[in-house]
Amino acid sequence: MSRNPSRPRPSGELQHQAEHTQPARRGSSVLIYLMVMFVAAFLLLCLAYFQQQRSSAEATDDAMKQSASALQSIENLLTESKRLQQEVSELESQVNSLTQEKTALEQSAQTWADQADAAERQLAAMDYFWRIQRLYSRGSRRDALELVKEFESSGLSQELPRTNPSDLEGASPADQYQSLLDALNYRPEP
Repeated sequence: MSRNPSRPRPSGELQHQAEHTQPARRGSSVLIYLMVMFVAAFLLLCLAYFQQQRSSAEATDDAMKQSASALQSIENLLTESKRLQQEVSELESQVNSLTQEKTALEQSAQTWADQADAAERQLAAMDYFWRIQRLYSRGSRRDALELVKEFESSGLSQELPRTNPSDLEGASPADQYQSLLDALNYRPEP
């Protein structure tokens, strides 16, 4: 019997044919689909892995650069710190030197001030002495004695030079004053 393609097939035969042919096609297309998905997933995993490696390498390089930069900054800070410590040490040395100079100048100024004060007191004492001597020379004993009392009460009589200021032979102003007191018969009051 020959089959005519236009003739309808019995339903049992068609069903049998559909069951056997369709699963084979369906099974192979699912398998191909799964393989394609597996390969795509594998490729995506490989791509993600390489991107991760590249970003890790970049991050490591950045960290190394930052570490080197930080280390250089620390070295620069240490160098600057040493330079500043040396500068502080030099400045402290200068301050000590200037303090010593200031102390020496203050002592010198005090010495000069003391000498000037002593010279001023000595000059005032000599002025009293000359005024007393002039009053005595003019014959005014009473005025001379009053001026002697004022001179003694001021305490300046102790400031008269005990040596001759002109370096010539002769009595010192203190000795001459004592002679003048003896001539005036002056006796200090106790």
